[in-house]
Amino acid sequence: MKPVPPHIRQSIRKGLNDQEALNALQEQGLKKHISSLLFNIWSLSWGLGYLVLWPLTPLPLYPRLMRGYLKRYFKRFFHYQGLISYNIDDLPEHLDEPTLILATRMHAFSSLFIFQHCPFPIVVPVLPFSQKLRAIPFINWQKIADLLNLVSYPDHCIEHNLDRITALLDAGHHVLVFINDDIASAPDTDPLSFSPGLQTLLNRQYPSYLLRTKDLNLLSYSNYFNPKLIGTRFTKTDPKQPPSIKSLLSFFQYQKGLYHE
Repeated sequence: MKPVPPHIRQSIRKGLNDQEALNALQEQGLKKHISSLLFNIWSLSWGLGYLVLWPLTPLPLYPRLMRGYLKRYFKRFFHYQGLISYNIDDLPEHLDEPTLILATRMHAFSSLFIFQHCPFPIVVPVLPFSQKLRAIPFINWQKIADLLNLVSYPDHCIEHNLDRITALLDAGHHVLVFINDDIASAPDTDPLSFSPGLQTLLNRQYPSYLLRTKDLNLLSYSNYFNPKLIGTRFTKTDPKQPPSIKSLLSFFQYQKGLYHE
């Protein structure tokens, strides 16, 4: 059962009856559906333009064109879903060497949000649900999953993906890795459960940054008409020493952690 959104809990505390609370929940659901419809209208017109350009694109330029399409697609997706992102720390336009980007998985869409938000190219872990997304709504052209293969790898625990992550870094890519093995709860509730294999990866001492997307879990309660602000923190780790579990808990604002190695 989904948690009741905060504004509806507040309405109940103010003494509104069950019917009024239900109406508020239905209104939120309706706004979500309208937000998705607006996005589908945009992506249909935008995608048809790419459909025209696709056969005319020289093969060497195809990956760049498709990466550009994906970034634009997901920027507008989160815009219509009501997420307004801003940087608390400046994000560099490019990184000089293959870099490990460490973050927490706060939502099923976390990797896609980070992909579109980062100004530099990045390879991200994606969950199987992406198989259902279509590049152009209502047209059986190409699934987003097919395009994501250019910029992603399967989302599993670090231990399972260790060789794949290492190979991507050695090939010159910047790679996003989630340090938790599930979708993280808010920092003030449960401890952060670290992914098996994390310490092994950290010990390899790749250049790394920590990236925190505060309040990304609010995506479940946002829509185009009631947007939420998402702040992003980005900091470089000490190149002479891998980040410790304690420093990770501090940056991601968790009091306790669970670690399985």
